[in-house]
Amino acid sequence: MSQYVSIRFYKLHADADAAAFEQAFHNVQPTLGVERIMLLRGLPPNNVDLAPSDFDYGSIHIYASLEEATNTVRLANTMLDEPEIPQSLRPFIHFWRTVHSTPIAEGQVNGFTLISNAP
Repeated sequence: MSQYVSIRFYKLHADADAAAFEQAFHNVQPTLGVERIMLLRGLPPNNVDLAPSDFDYGSIHIYASLEEATNTVRLANTMLDEPEIPQSLRPFIHFWRTVHSTPIAEGQVNGFTLISNAP
């Protein structure tokens, strides 16, 4: 089955804590069907003729399959308001809460299936 790839773009609000946002990505460990998570910082306007980004950050989330992505998103959304989180899932749920909190970032999500992956 094809891997599922979620690409997200974020514009932080003026009162957002960029360091806390970045730290959530640094702390998360692949789990629940997520194989890899990459954080990208948007390139500001520059003097080297490279296209700047309209966004502050982007992230790429690679799941084992569409089914795993569906299960992960359902479970993570269910646990958003849970007071008790299993120890093994705490870094992931903290990450999920941070990335999906309105005061931290606005996100756009696009879904893709991975068909080619050259090193």
